[in-house]
Amino acid sequence: MAIGREELAKSIGVSVNTIKNVLNDYPHVSPGMRKKVMDAVRELGYVPDESARNMARKRHGLKNVGINTKKATKNIGCIVYDVYNKYSDSNYTNILESIDAKTIEEKYHFLFFYKLKELSENPLLFNEMICPDKIDGLITIGTQLEGIKKQTIEKIKNIVSLGEQLSSDNDCLLFDNFQVGYDAVKYLAELGHKRIGYIGYVSPSYERFEGYRKALSDFNIPYDEKLTGRLESTSISKLSVYKELGYKRAREILERNKKEDYPTALLVVDEETIA
Repeated sequence: MAIGREELAKSIGVSVNTIKNVLNDYPHVSPGMRKKVMDAVRELGYVPDESARNMARKRHGLKNVGINTKKATKNIGCIVYDVYNKYSDSNYTNILESIDAKTIEEKYHFLFFYKLKELSENPLLFNEMICPDKIDGLITIGTQLEGIKKQTIEKIKNIVSLGEQLSSDNDCLLFDNFQVGYDAVKYLAELGHKRIGYIGYVSPSYERFEGYRKALSDFNIPYDEKLTGRLESTSISKLSVYKELGYKRAREILERNKKEDYPTALLVVDEETIA
């Protein structure tokens, strides 16, 4: 339940002016006081006073405050993992366009689209947007909602996650990474390729690599370590790093093979790695 500025001040034993100074980011506030207030904002669900009052009125069925609580907001929000560019990541452009089109078709509104850190590092924004008075449901893409998972699940009951399972209770769409790797090699093998390289994560637990290996075996193509470009970390946080590593691993494959042994095709972990 959202609280206002006076309730927030009382709960942590400071003045309303102190709360105001922290929230307005005035420089004379000590780091310790700033942390104390912002921790309380995050834990207690503070939102700006006018929003808090409106939410409270709607919960109690009072008039003259906009939408009645018994009526759906018709709003949907979306949170994506920090590595994705909100506006140009080619992996998710089609997905987001489809979400937008479907919400319009169903007469809903695609209210917001944030990266995880934009919400986890801004408790005021989080409390204002991740609220049942603001949205009816939430879509998450490629994230476990690190840092805000518990609060989000408590506040929003209708959550669909894409690529990452949040909890046993929420609806989730998962990629079949094994089949992705397998089908990519199958397609290339049917085109006649016999030297198929791989740039991506290499481990028994990475299913896309396992799909790659299984398809090579099924199509009688020997696995060649010299055609493998390894990406060591699954926690890359910048798109530019993906591209740099993809370029570096591709060069290494060429450098360790004679020209006649170059791969004629490559399976890459995703299109951003080789863009």
